[in-house]
Amino acid sequence: YGLSGAAAALAAGAMPVLVEGPMDALAINCASRSSSPLGAPQGRTFVGVAPCGTGLTTRQVELVDHATNGLRDRGVVVAFDGDAAGRAAAVRAFGLLRSTGVWPRTLTLPDGVDPALLLQRQGPTALHAALEATDMSPLADLVEDECIERYSEQLNWAEGQVAACRATASEIASIPTEHVARQDGSLVNRLELPYQKVNYVVIEAECHHTNESQKKKD
Repeated sequence: YGLSGAAAALAAGAMPVLVEGPMDALAINCASRSSSPLGAPQGRTFVGVAPCGTGLTTRQVELVDHATNGLRDRGVVVAFDGDAAGRAAAVRAFGLLRSTGVWPRTLTLPDGVDPALLLQRQGPTALHAALEATDMSPLADLVEDECIERYSEQLNWAEGQVAACRATASEIASIPTEHVARQDGSLVNRLELPYQKVNYVVIEAECHHTNESQKKKD
């Protein structure tokens, strides 16, 4: 939903924001149009596009990638609802988006809040400011949070820490090279594991992902 109507804005350089439903997409567009007293957005322009649910597909990613002439250079924000289903969908979206080479960002929302509700409660300027602030919120961090949370009861033991590291590394495999060191450092801090161990696990996951991708091509 919203991709065809956003064609002109995307052609002019707007950043796509993946949301769950039509009202969320309209909220993003409203915030981008109305974020200054003169009605013109201050800073970056955003447009909302919605898979109409949490089931983002490979084909939808391809369409957005094409509409932006390449998400890797344009960027993308994932702004699914702030609930368990939305966070799980964001993790799945990360796996689909990484094939484009993009470094996706995420709009962190409180539990039970979506972009449309944030617009209703705080107004368009606040929503636009929150979108601008996603520069400091890579989606990879949310992926780490969700993966590590699955092992929360095992993190007092080395085996649990390593298992959480492997699960996270599997999800973030094939991220853009320039961001690997950042995520390695994040895992070191979060799991209190030696840097060498984390780096080895991440490289192992990268190799596995590359091999699987090659098998699919063959």
